Amino acid sequence: MKSFKIILAIITALTLFGCRNEQFNIDPEDVTAKILSELDFPSPVEKTLSDIPDYYDIPTDDLESASFVICGSGAYPDEIAAFKFISDEKASGAAEALKKRLNDQIDLYEAYTPDEMYKLEGAEIIIDSNYAFLCATSDNETAKKIIDDFLNKK
Repeated sequence: MKSFKIILAIITALTLFGCRNEQFNIDPEDVTAKILSELDFPSPVEKTLSDIPDYYDIPTDDLESASFVICGSGAYPDEIAAFKFISDEKASGAAEALKKRLNDQIDLYEAYTPDEMYKLEGAEIIIDSNYAFLCATSDNETAKKIIDDFLNKK
């Protein structure tokens, strides 16, 4: 009888936690909108899925949805990107593309606007299950907390 209760508890736990990620859904637009609402972001311009190849080495076929915002004037390196991939593997694979984007921005801005480098040097790249995020803002700690809040709801 005791082993039956243990097996039942294990099955219940697996059912609850195993199904949790299947029902979990973050809308990338909600993440970027929340960050924009809480941080100063110069000249925000929202980009579309079709713009992704111009900025990131990420195949759009690997994505379910995406939202990213850059500084429209080009004078500042501010950038927020939220991607929902079709699988965990695709999200993990995108980490290198996000690092490359960040390094390219560092190379570009270190001579152009050195006073803004703190945004890139403190930038956050976060990969969690089938999601990937990049934040280079005036307050990367707050941006990361907002993303963590979304991720902790799963």
